[in-house]
Amino acid sequence: MAFNISLVKQIIGGPSDFGIGWIVILLASVIAILATIVTCWKWISTRLKEKDRFLQMAAQLDTGAHISYFISVLGNPVSISPNEAATQEYIFVNKYFYVQAVTNPDGGVSLFSVTTRRKDFKPVLKSQFGQVLVVLGETTFSRLANPKKRRFSGDHGGITFYSESCYFGYDGSYRMYFFSTNPNGLGSLPMVPASFVEMGEEDAADLERFRTEAIINTYTISTLSGPNGDENVPSHTIFGPKTYQVRVF
Repeated sequence: MAFNISLVKQIIGGPSDFGIGWIVILLASVIAILATIVTCWKWISTRLKEKDRFLQMAAQLDTGAHISYFISVLGNPVSISPNEAATQEYIFVNKYFYVQAVTNPDGGVSLFSVTTRRKDFKPVLKSQFGQVLVVLGETTFSRLANPKKRRFSGDHGGITFYSESCYFGYDGSYRMYFFSTNPNGLGSLPMVPASFVEMGEEDAADLERFRTEAIINTYTISTLSGPNGDENVPSHTIFGPKTYQVRVF
């Protein structure tokens, strides 16, 4: 013990008890910092793995599957409501995104939508050849190539929902794609020009400015094929969840 005390005095000087106390405090601080770093890293790693898992969930969805498959991937729907022509609409909710699925009378999914809820969750929709079509929460409408049709709707005189349809031919497996800004998803519509609602005639400059600012938070894939497939989707259709379906979430 005498040797140890003498050694401590040589290293740090002063009374050995005082020096040893500071060593203990220093070691405890280092251990506490390391423990905090490890805890933070575990938390970040868990969150990243969780987000990757939900991104994989969104990527596993496709038209033609039975609704039971959607339930096996996403869990139980929070809303099931009758749609047109004896079909059903299902709404699924999790912390990262919403899913809307519309089935035919046999329970097959003929249309589904993915709506991101968070700025750190950006599902990527690709063509069958790997070309990026949209990144939810990031891509604006001005990035879309040759949209076929525009639609919008709102409440109390204000436009809250905006969508454009696209047809990519073979690249898109001959299906119809709809890209939208849903009011329940990430972000919001920029100021809607008055020309949008006046006699249905939009000013070209206003439209281009709007499309440059508005960010897509919802993509929809429909089995309706051909460049005019969107004509079979009712014009009042809102892609993604309606407010009353997810209000409590």
